[in-house]
Amino acid sequence: MEPDDKGERRFAGRTLEEVGELLKAYIIDADWALSKMDHLRKEYPNRFIAVVRKKVVASSRNWDDVVAELEKMNLKPNFVFTEYITKDPVRYLLHT
Repeated sequence: MEPDDKGERRFAGRTLEEVGELLKAYIIDADWALSKMDHLRKEYPNRFIAVVRKKVVASSRNWDDVVAELEKMNLKPNFVFTEYITKDPVRYLLHT
């Protein structure tokens, strides 16, 4: 984090308050997407998606296409919930 000319701390050009708001929005969108995963699997199988305000705003089989769509909307991918949606649920095996 770098201080700006006013001595205010910034991260990626944003104030810490702005980053906090973006983080809250990210968590809300992530929770929404995870709660809708069955629906998303049917609508976006084997595609990358980007979610803003509980809405899929971009999708593609190609990650670069999703990034390009977000940039057209003046959104940075690192502040937007993105996910690769597999056609079938992923199963994890945990070893102890």
